[in-house]
Amino acid sequence: ADGRVLAAVSVAGPAYRVAPQRLAELGEMTKDAGEAISRRLGYIPRAGGGQA
Repeated sequence: ADGRVLAAVSVAGPAYRVAPQRLAELGEMTKDAGEAISRRLGYIPRAGGGQA
């Protein structure tokens, strides 16, 4: 609740094995997972829904 980073999520692997479309999908999945983790850790988004 005080703005500190408590966790991080990432995806790693060789770029030549991931097609551009799949990279976009993985990015969305990673973002969604991060948002779900944030909610479970008690994060409450600011009014207006803007990104930090």
